[in-house]
Amino acid sequence: MSTEATWDLYANYSPRSLCVFPLNSSSSSAQTPTSLAAGASSTVAVVYGTDRGSLHYRCYRTNSPTSPATRTGFLSLGRMSGGQQQSANSVLSSSSGAPTTGTGSNSTRIAAPLGMTGNPGGGGATSSGSSGNQRGSAGLPAATALPRMLYPVDLGSTSLPGPVISCIWINGDGVYLHNNAGLSLPPLFLVLVDDPRGSSAAQPGAYGAYWVSLQHGAFHVLNTNNRIPAFALPRLSAAVAAHGRVYATAGRSVFTLRVPTSALASLTETPDRRGSNSNSNSNNRGNANSKKKTIPQLQFGPRVWPGPVRCGPDALAVVAEGRVVVGCVGHAFYAVAGEEIHRDEDDDDNADDIDDEQYNTRALFAPTSSKNAIGGSVASDGGSSSVGGESSKNDCVKLVHWTQSSQVHPAVALDLGDASLEPDWSSVFLANGRECAVVDLYYGPPSQPRLSGSNKPRNGIVTTASPILAAAASWPFVAILMSDGLISVRSPSCVAVSLRTVEIGTRPNDFFTLRPVVAPGTSTIYKKSFWGEPNESSAISSTWMLPWIVGISYAGEAKVLQCRPDTAQDLADRLMRHAIDAFGGNGFPRTDLAKAVQASFTATSYVGPEATPQARILLKEYLEAVLGLCDWESGASSGWPTHDTSAIGTGSGSQSNTLAAAGGEGGGFQGKWMAEHGGANADKRRKHLFSSVLTASQPAALLTSTALLCLVASQLSPPAAALASRAAKACASEMGVVLSSHVDESAVLVGQQVTDQLLRESSQGFSLVRTPKTPTIPRVHRPLQVSTDYIEASIWLLRSCGQHESAMEVAAERLQQNPTSDSSKGSASGTGVRGGQWSRIKYESYTATHLSELWCCGQEDARELVLRSAATHSLLESNPPLGLSVFTALHPQNESQWRNASPRDDPFRSTDYVYRVVSLLKSILPKVPYDKNSNPVHSETYGKKNSSLPLESGRALAVSFLESAMGISTCRPVNNLHNEAAIPYQIPPSDQEDSHEERVANFHDELALLLLEGVISERSDEIAPSGEEDTELGRIYRAKLRHLLRWPLSKVRPDRILDSLPPSFLPEKALVLGRLGKHEEALKILYRDLKSLDLALEYCDDRHNRQQTFFEKQRARTMGTSGMLQDGVLSVSSPLAANDENNAYLPLIRVALESEDTEKGCAAAIQLLALRRTAIDRAAALRLLPPEIPVSAVARPFLIPALVDSESLVRRLTVVSALLRARYLRLKEQLTSAQLKAQANLQVVPQIQSLNLGEPLHSTKPFRARTSGGGSSGSSSNMPEVWIVKHFFPRHLVIQARVTNQAGLSEKTGRTLTDIAFVVAESSEEAIQPLLQVPIAVLPSSMTGSTWCVLSAAPTRMEGSSAQLTCELRYTTVGQGGDIVALTGQSSLPDMMGKSHVEELQDLEVHASNFS
Repeated sequence: MSTEATWDLYANYSPRSLCVFPLNSSSSSAQTPTSLAAGASSTVAVVYGTDRGSLHYRCYRTNSPTSPATRTGFLSLGRMSGGQQQSANSVLSSSSGAPTTGTGSNSTRIAAPLGMTGNPGGGGATSSGSSGNQRGSAGLPAATALPRMLYPVDLGSTSLPGPVISCIWINGDGVYLHNNAGLSLPPLFLVLVDDPRGSSAAQPGAYGAYWVSLQHGAFHVLNTNNRIPAFALPRLSAAVAAHGRVYATAGRSVFTLRVPTSALASLTETPDRRGSNSNSNSNNRGNANSKKKTIPQLQFGPRVWPGPVRCGPDALAVVAEGRVVVGCVGHAFYAVAGEEIHRDEDDDDNADDIDDEQYNTRALFAPTSSKNAIGGSVASDGGSSSVGGESSKNDCVKLVHWTQSSQVHPAVALDLGDASLEPDWSSVFLANGRECAVVDLYYGPPSQPRLSGSNKPRNGIVTTASPILAAAASWPFVAILMSDGLISVRSPSCVAVSLRTVEIGTRPNDFFTLRPVVAPGTSTIYKKSFWGEPNESSAISSTWMLPWIVGISYAGEAKVLQCRPDTAQDLADRLMRHAIDAFGGNGFPRTDLAKAVQASFTATSYVGPEATPQARILLKEYLEAVLGLCDWESGASSGWPTHDTSAIGTGSGSQSNTLAAAGGEGGGFQGKWMAEHGGANADKRRKHLFSSVLTASQPAALLTSTALLCLVASQLSPPAAALASRAAKACASEMGVVLSSHVDESAVLVGQQVTDQLLRESSQGFSLVRTPKTPTIPRVHRPLQVSTDYIEASIWLLRSCGQHESAMEVAAERLQQNPTSDSSKGSASGTGVRGGQWSRIKYESYTATHLSELWCCGQEDARELVLRSAATHSLLESNPPLGLSVFTALHPQNESQWRNASPRDDPFRSTDYVYRVVSLLKSILPKVPYDKNSNPVHSETYGKKNSSLPLESGRALAVSFLESAMGISTCRPVNNLHNEAAIPYQIPPSDQEDSHEERVANFHDELALLLLEGVISERSDEIAPSGEEDTELGRIYRAKLRHLLRWPLSKVRPDRILDSLPPSFLPEKALVLGRLGKHEEALKILYRDLKSLDLALEYCDDRHNRQQTFFEKQRARTMGTSGMLQDGVLSVSSPLAANDENNAYLPLIRVALESEDTEKGCAAAIQLLALRRTAIDRAAALRLLPPEIPVSAVARPFLIPALVDSESLVRRLTVVSALLRARYLRLKEQLTSAQLKAQANLQVVPQIQSLNLGEPLHSTKPFRARTSGGGSSGSSSNMPEVWIVKHFFPRHLVIQARVTNQAGLSEKTGRTLTDIAFVVAESSEEAIQPLLQVPIAVLPSSMTGSTWCVLSAAPTRMEGSSAQLTCELRYTTVGQGGDIVALTGQSSLPDMMGKSHVEELQDLEVHASNFS
């Protein structure tokens, strides 16, 4: 905070109250948010009361540059250059027409009010007279012209009966006054005066209350006019205007006041205006009242406070959107909720006449059974408050009770307007004497609201050095004025820490009050604009404003102060000083911390007092707020504004790792706010707003702050172990995967020394951390209750320092449970190193997660660390599945993920690391025995004989890793097949080219060889029947090997695998031959050598399925061309028309027929034909059969079923073709109907629109066209009905012929007409000639369409007054069966093309006058 300007109030008497509000100099009436935000310059208005009962009105102008950074003198947070900052600082001190006195800085310059010059107390400052008002204009230059509202106004000392204690601007904060006509009323003030009458049982208020209006350049005290009882007010103790209402309290009661708008409006109107508008107002009174927007009043229970409420200008606060009032009673603050009162419609007629009086006076101190009584009225002793017969349920909730007794100094209650709170929560700043606190309270939900306070104030009750006189809240700042003349600016998240302190007065108790100056149009910015709701000024709502605060002294001087955000240096120096206070000069790594955060020399050399527990608690609270770790019930965030540190000059060295550099967007509070402000989801923005000051963009500051928080948490009494663990984990999560080279060395040393201290304290001198320097943190020789949280905090800190190996070593030694009972006893006795409390599975899960994060970060150093770490080997040996997940975490795990994967997600993208991982896994010897019941479940793509592979060897680990990388075990989709259906496999790359594809093929070969090795190693030594020599594990390996050889995406090199196969691996050899395209040789092995028709048929089925998959995808790509159904017949390129060359089963028939046992081979061939007759080319299969096979042997199993299937297929396809054709014709007819409707509109026809004719002059009524009987063939029976409409344009004539097809209706046959055109064959005038024709392509029976004829016209060139147009209708009648041809547009036989007709119509007459 800094003093930006000094205002001379020109006061003859000592001020006692202050009211500040913004004005717009371009308007002379009361302002609304729209008018306030729209002006090019703004003016701050000040109204203050004195100890002599006088009121004074002063205005001070502020410049309003067009730049949002200095709008209306209220600086926007963030990116401002030095010039902008200097210019903005002088905004309030330099005002047009207001000279300044003195030289130097802004704080020494004194600005005079607008419209007033000369010495204080000179002419125009005060005056006497009957009205007690005078505009101060003495000494004003004649050339200066100001609006009347900007001139000073004074109310004499005899106008109010005592010192003015409080002055409240009623027009502000949502309370906008309007009369019946909807016009804005002049400013109105509620003034509390310490008159000599005193309080009584009937009038328990401490002060007299008066309505004071400012209009026509003068103050008007309205209460003195007894002829208008609506202005009468009871005595009040405190009042505040907020949320559209005026809240007041007196004695033990709280209530809302009704503003006398009607009476004020009648007083405002002049006699002439009142006389001219009396009749209209009386006639329209009901309508005007019905259109007014009224805010319902609130009802509070009778005598709601436990005692008389304390009085004062800031003793009352309103929160929860105006539904809860907070006040001070004795030494405690209480909150009470009100209930809204909705008046009956019958009361609206007299509301403006009598309700103000009844509401504010008589009903206040009468029982509330009256119909017009307000809620919260003060009943007599033992009385009750009720509305509509229902008893009110207003409970008083105690918020805080002060430990010190002080009623000499004022009580302060302020609504903070915290925008980061959860819904239905509010926060208030409370102060009394030398104590203050921030308290959260809850009032909700809206359906059944209840009022409750938080368990305790935020960070407890704070005690200041001097008594608190006043405070001003402008979230996220709280400015506290103390009796010693100092103003301390604090954050609600940590009110115990002073961000800045400014000396405002030269002597104690000089300045007595503070008021925030809200930028025009931003009175509700914190509650509305932040959440994306509509705001009156989009330009202002898009910029967060820094608050300005005005303080006033008894000497008549006002100072304007600006709350400034923390700079990077402020944060660093404050952290350094608080650390010295908490730990002492040598109780922490002081030098390393100073280097890490780049603290100034002044802060580093600071010699603080002796370390105390209170200083450590203060450091803990401050670090919690800075790091965003405050855990409050209300959900409030813990950050506060900081400068956008990306605007700070970049330095050298490690500055990017300090508090002094944000590193771009999101670098601190402001960066996060600006990034979140543009989002669409308000809840997400609120959740992330101001979450922390320090982010990952300042790794050194974040790490050192977290380390200090962990250190101070361990030295508290009792220690806060959970806080240390939570803070360290949050830091590691924010920073992500950090390597030691990424963080400043000094910050790493701080983290290491703190970690070493935590581990030594928790194990009584034993630590696993090796620090390069001698520890500087002294041991605290006191029993520390060891908690796993400290060890976890140490591990997270080591990870943030980039010391991952040390972190894993600590976790292994200190967190695992000791399996021996002796160690457990030793741990219980407190000697030696305490055993860990983590179970084995918890430790292994943590280690796997840690290693997986390192592996998945993509950094080479991190991956090298994982490959060489002893924790990796230990995890793979103790828990192979969990250890394997470290390397497979980035692999797609299902078909959907494979389909959505990009080339960057390819597990084989970095083949070097794959080689190293495979080598590592092959070297592992797991310690876990093979457990048949604990095998993980794999995908079903392996086949019927598939079983999961137990990870009991390094070979099994390598196999599982390669399968996951290839996608064979995770359902990788087969979408890259070879173009030829005969060989649907991936083509392996050439051996001569050392490319990426070749290296990938090497991994496929490696997997095949590993599986082959597994089969060979698991073969039984005992003699067993053929096919049963494999063990259970061997059968799993063999099934996986066969699946790999069958997999279409496999890139196995068949020649290499073929050379490696032992002679007994005949099924595998057949699969390899199949990959080479040698299907007959493969089938010979299966059928002849293995003598298994089932294996051979399974081979053919697998090949056929791959072909069908390929054909289906090819058909989907080429649908609409060669693969479509046409006329119910399959096209030649259809997949179903398989030929001899591609058929998967014909090679097996040939192999069976060529076998040595001819009879058995023929039987097998016939059996194969019978089983797969739908998938075999029947003609090719019959040609393969020997001639000597009788027809009877083939007829029953093959020929007869094949013929039946063929005939059935033809019938089905014929029906499908007919259905599709009928559907096509129906859709075509619907399209034709839609086209005809569109063509009937003159503005839609494209050919006419291209002429740009514009709008027609006029159009004729439709008339029926008749034939002349002179056609080429006479009037045809197919002649359609024609109606003609003529559309005239300035230089064109458009003739529309509406044609209705009636051909064939008499014979009930219905014919389709095509190529229908209306033609102007001849014109009697050369000035009118045909230009364009738009025919009807197809017109089905009984339908109507429009054909157009456009003629160019030159009316001035016409020889006569009219022209005759010879017209014809030309069309073609489609013959029988030709309607389908006409609709489909396909050519057919000549007799179906129809017959052309030309019908001569009666001549049309066109007059020259029609074109004008």
